[in-house]
Amino acid sequence: MQLSSSPSESDARAAANRLAGRFSGALGGRAPRVVKGEAGGKTVYRVRVGGMSKEGAAASCGDVKAAGGNCFVTRD
Repeated sequence: MQLSSSPSESDARAAANRLAGRFSGALGGRAPRVVKGEAGGKTVYRVRVGGMSKEGAAASCGDVKAAGGNCFVTRD
């Protein structure tokens, strides 16, 4: 499940820490991690939480959204 992305690794790490605290209950104790990738030919840093089934990720994402956050389910 992806929680956010940023063109800056340091910003993505700060977001991961902030989101981990804000949505700890919705994430079921899982810690967000930063994953380097590419989008549109540019480097991006994605804040993701893995280790869940597709159904589990969808449920967690629903909890994050209910708590005021944004997310979407991805393949890990």
